[in-house]
Amino acid sequence: MNGYAPDGTLTLSALSFTVSVNGATLTLSPEAVAALREAVAVASPTETDLMAVPEAADFIRARPQRIYDLLSQRKLKRFKDGRRTLVSRSELATYVGGL
Repeated sequence: MNGYAPDGTLTLSALSFTVSVNGATLTLSPEAVAALREAVAVASPTETDLMAVPEAADFIRARPQRIYDLLSQRKLKRFKDGRRTLVSRSELATYVGGL
């Protein structure tokens, strides 16, 4: 076993990826693992892609309240770092570009 999942077991090998939780087992092929890894990398913002609300407001030349409004309307995804609220620079650029 190469890893541990809190409610089950996680096994990694060169041939497959297997997760067992509460008696249910899921096995993924190496191709599926590679596709999943790529999808997560695309979906997850990098640390340099994240901006605090004041910086995001400056980026679109608006007031911080506008960013909070977009977050409340779920037009932007909120990331938390402790007490700080962060937004993705690329997601914000895509939103502004679509207006």
